[in-house]
Amino acid sequence: ATAAAVEGTLAEAGLPPPPAPGPRPAAGGGKGSPLRVIARGFTWVTASQILTAGGNLLLTPFVIHGLGIQRYGLFVLAGTITSFLASLNGGLGSTAARYFPIYAGADDRVGTTRLLCTLLVVVVFFGSVAGVVDWFITPVIVRSLSMSPALRPESLFFFRTLGVLITFGLAHQVVAAVIVARQRFDRTIQAGLVCYAIWVVGLVWAVHYHKGLKGVAIVFMVQQVATVVIILPTAMRYLSRAGVGLLPWRESRQLFAFSSKMQVVGLSNLINVQLDTVI
Repeated sequence: ATAAAVEGTLAEAGLPPPPAPGPRPAAGGGKGSPLRVIARGFTWVTASQILTAGGNLLLTPFVIHGLGIQRYGLFVLAGTITSFLASLNGGLGSTAARYFPIYAGADDRVGTTRLLCTLLVVVVFFGSVAGVVDWFITPVIVRSLSMSPALRPESLFFFRTLGVLITFGLAHQVVAAVIVARQRFDRTIQAGLVCYAIWVVGLVWAVHYHKGLKGVAIVFMVQQVATVVIILPTAMRYLSRAGVGLLPWRESRQLFAFSSKMQVVGLSNLINVQLDTVI
């Protein structure tokens, strides 16, 4: 009787009747339920860890034997330096991980787009500076390392790509934060598995055809560029053309104030965890 009265009142006012109630989803069983999101994320993360760990166990002896001890040592050193310098990112990774979920919670695609554009501009700027510094400091690093003279040209090429690797690695981290904020863990891990496959095939190619450190550097760069390209279409679903541009100065100041604090935390981790690895 109450429902009929409400419909009559709406009809008199010229308004459409309310939609018929549908069946309620089962608790914890809806498509976007927290339990299902956690289970899906756990499954993808676990599968990724198993596949990459198993692949590395099989690939490492092959790479050591194929590259030789000196090349493999330079390969590991470059990877360690890259991880070390990637921690000096101004706290942008932690900032993206904090602010994108805020915009996602309000489904603010304009704000998400402006935040992404702002962060990518900063990444490109500092990446360009890092690339220039890397280009000129690499000869000094190569001359200071003990190696066969025949390895110095390819080592010079290899170490000069570190600036590019760091730039694209941070760009991937920022773009991936847009997807993670929407709980699309499967997309980021799928992209990671594809890029890991590129890495494995590329290393086999570099070793089999005796491309040395130049071949490894090319594989590194292809992998990092592919990582960004593969996840970008998914991130575009949560962006808006109306938001193309930079954040207002007031919001940017708050953003960079937070990122600077995150960089202090990163520096402490750098000193406590990674510095002994580099040494």
